[in-house]
Amino acid sequence: TINDVVLTIVSGALRKYLVSKDELPEDSLVAAVPIDVRTKDDAHINGNRINITNVSLRTDIVDPIERLKAVHREAVAGKAYANTLGKNILIDVLDNLHGGVVAWGIHAAVDSGILDKFPPANNTIVTNVPGAPVPLYLCGAKLIDSFGMGPLIPNTGLFHTISSTYDFVTIAFTADRQKMEDPDFYVQ
Repeated sequence: TINDVVLTIVSGALRKYLVSKDELPEDSLVAAVPIDVRTKDDAHINGNRINITNVSLRTDIVDPIERLKAVHREAVAGKAYANTLGKNILIDVLDNLHGGVVAWGIHAAVDSGILDKFPPANNTIVTNVPGAPVPLYLCGAKLIDSFGMGPLIPNTGLFHTISSTYDFVTIAFTADRQKMEDPDFYVQ
């Protein structure tokens, strides 16, 4: 799928970046990947219907074709695991908690620094936002490029956003300079 290809591109870029810094870990890096759980029955519901799964990026594999095959297997396994837990577990939890309680909990966890005491569950977030399959115009001007931007969260200092339209794919990222000191090289 296009998601497998994009995850493999991100994996290869991370691998090259970390090899150049002599910091590639033996174990593969892991990406948190939002997955769409919307069904036909959810058509009337506004907003996103997502769950999140962790996918091994297989940065431990040198050959890009073999890495693509392995990433595909990891993505399929990640979706199966998320489905086993329940497609709507994240949505159900958030829907059943008062928004103020959720916000308070997140602020308290971030402000207290408690999240920094736990090892990260993933090394980056990679989200794919498919665009229109046809050209888009605004007042006669054709959309020629677009990109997303994602928020950094504690212990995850790199967020990749994948945007696509009818004829191109853009990979953008947000990086914490304390965790990725050379984002210009990463772009290359």
